[in-house]
Amino acid sequence: MWTTGPTMTRPELSGVSLKGAVDLQDNVAGLSKPGEFAEILPDLKASDHRAVRMPGSHSEWAFRISGKDILARKPAKKCKLYVIARIEKQPATNSASMAFVAGVYDNDKKDYPAQSKVNFADATEEYRAWPIGTFEPSANRDIFVAPASNPAVKAVWVDRVYLLPEQ
Repeated sequence: MWTTGPTMTRPELSGVSLKGAVDLQDNVAGLSKPGEFAEILPDLKASDHRAVRMPGSHSEWAFRISGKDILARKPAKKCKLYVIARIEKQPATNSASMAFVAGVYDNDKKDYPAQSKVNFADATEEYRAWPIGTFEPSANRDIFVAPASNPAVKAVWVDRVYLLPEQ
């Protein structure tokens, strides 16, 4: 589902204008090895009561939105990327480890115009808008989310992705 505008408020985005925002729901993402590395499951905490669940036991880009799909929604020329995600934690954990990584991959240049690594200590079991970075969308720039192959992470849940016009 593609929508624009203020479809859902997040506390982390209070005071931020959502005018012109592109909201990319979980069903827009391509999933790697569905049922093994990622799958869309019911989740009452998610905005549409479903989300992509990725077990924390791997580090594959199991959630990926194609640059062509992003451009089809005509985002701003330069966007701030936010991933709305939560972490399902294991009981015994190392808080200094990484929970997940998200970013933008440029398939032509083989680089990352935007990327962020979320530490386990900062992760929460409630959905949060994680700022990933600013980038210029193009057909060759995909958005990805991947667990960090961390035994402390039971699962990474991704509800949606926001692209906010840079102001």
